[in-house]
Amino acid sequence: MYNLQLKNYSMGDLEEKFEEMVEDWLTSSLLLKGEQSAETVKEFCDKQIANEKRQFFILGMKSVAKTVEEEINQLIESNYFEARNYEYNIKKRDDPKRIEVTLYSKNEP
Repeated sequence: MYNLQLKNYSMGDLEEKFEEMVEDWLTSSLLLKGEQSAETVKEFCDKQIANEKRQFFILGMKSVAKTVEEEINQLIESNYFEARNYEYNIKKRDDPKRIEVTLYSKNEP
């Protein structure tokens, strides 16, 4: 947003871009909840890749972090992401337990 402001974007254009970014975040991120299964992670990945998202995010906290980690590891081991030309970045913390997975398309825009 700051870079757009430096390029003299109008306040209306900045507000529109901000709303677009928030909407994109809502559709391209998954915060796995306790009642959701590991299958939800794969279904989310399938949908994001089918929609050719340049990047998307999967988050898990507390007890669900282990579910996310295990499913992502299975997908990595099966070459799921590599076969679809995506790479990943995994960040983990232990206190509180948390995992953040960011997936990026290797395809040119």
